[in-house]
Amino acid sequence: MSFWFLDTVENIPSTDGIKRIISEASRELKEKTDGKIVARFGVIRSVSDMIAGIVESATSFNSGVVDGTSPNNLEDANSLYKSKLYGYELQNSTYRFRIFELKFMPVYPLTIKIDYDIYNSIKRRNFSSDNTDDQTCEIIIENETDFKDVFSLVLSDQKVQFIIQRMMALDKNSGKATN
Repeated sequence: MSFWFLDTVENIPSTDGIKRIISEASRELKEKTDGKIVARFGVIRSVSDMIAGIVESATSFNSGVVDGTSPNNLEDANSLYKSKLYGYELQNSTYRFRIFELKFMPVYPLTIKIDYDIYNSIKRRNFSSDNTDDQTCEIIIENETDFKDVFSLVLSDQKVQFIIQRMMALDKNSGKATN
């Protein structure tokens, strides 16, 4: 009898494709706006996160030597499975607008927290799911198809389109519309 089940384990679907999807959409926005607006997807860092990281490393479960192997020579494999909070923002030289935050893990499910107005708009329009939380504006993403569906609805929302138009029209130096 094997305890590891490595011969029978199916390939676990990873979330690697999400970064590719977001990167393609971000590149497309930059091209369509002649670089006036960029979409950024990156880790959200806060002071409390940094403090928690210091405390975690000081009280690490993985400290000490096992069978003569020093942990200082090895990277902790927990980092391969760690969740991080990412933000997706539109930015130009004057404004920024955070569309959503994504609790990103290497495997599904993921949690996406959407801007309040956008969340309510897509719920009203055509998105219904048992995987939503109206109080927190969160949707549980079970797979890449779910993500593509939600991402498409979010980017096509009226508020997002309006903000993109206004960001394009406003001149940083004058603060007035250019059209």
